[in-house]
Amino acid sequence: MLSSLSSNCSPITSDENVSICETEPTPELPAAMYVALAIYLFLLSLFGILVNGAFIYLYFSRKEIATVSNLYVVALCFCGFLISTLGVPFAAASCIRHEWIFGDGLCKLHGFLLTGLGIVMIALLTGIAVDKYIYIVRYHAHHKVTKSVAMAIIVSCNIYGIIWGILPLFGWNKYTLEPARLTCSVEWTGDISNHSYAITILFTGLLIPVGAIAYLYSTILQRVSWMAIYLHQLWICLTNDQ
Repeated sequence: MLSSLSSNCSPITSDENVSICETEPTPELPAAMYVALAIYLFLLSLFGILVNGAFIYLYFSRKEIATVSNLYVVALCFCGFLISTLGVPFAAASCIRHEWIFGDGLCKLHGFLLTGLGIVMIALLTGIAVDKYIYIVRYHAHHKVTKSVAMAIIVSCNIYGIIWGILPLFGWNKYTLEPARLTCSVEWTGDISNHSYAITILFTGLLIPVGAIAYLYSTILQRVSWMAIYLHQLWICLTNDQ
């Protein structure tokens, strides 16, 4: 069993304030739990690669599904494919050794990828909700959402995620090991700089987009419900006339 004290890990530092090693003891899970996590994460990675890769292949090989709406979905699959290939396997391999084994540099890259791609995916889900809202509620304007417009929205979502992911590399917060020492993420505790980034990204990267998604889909459901009632009443009128 590896020691739960972080003083036994490699003291790799990139500057005076950032290190993958901490002086405080870290939580130690049962050995069976590490094995189970490693198997689960490897299977999750394989599943993500196969499913996302299959949809990406189908999108570019079959013209009938290469629609504007599915362009958002394939962009979402690209993000899932990257996480499955460049994110999850590192955590799975670390489970085998019971701690992060790839050094401080890859810890920052791992944190950047997961944070940036996570925000991109939430932004893309918001874009999908907007597309469905226009298609169902504002259907008269749906013809304006061309493939070039959709590509511009997707690029904007990627830039948005990259900006938020890269900020900790330039001093606003930082990427460090999470308490379990298996993955890397932003620092959620510490000084006011860490807290300000965490609160800001919580609102701009999660709560506001999720709130927008909830509003858009609730409006879509109201529209669909109204249409169902209208069609039902129309059917009653037609049957009565007969």
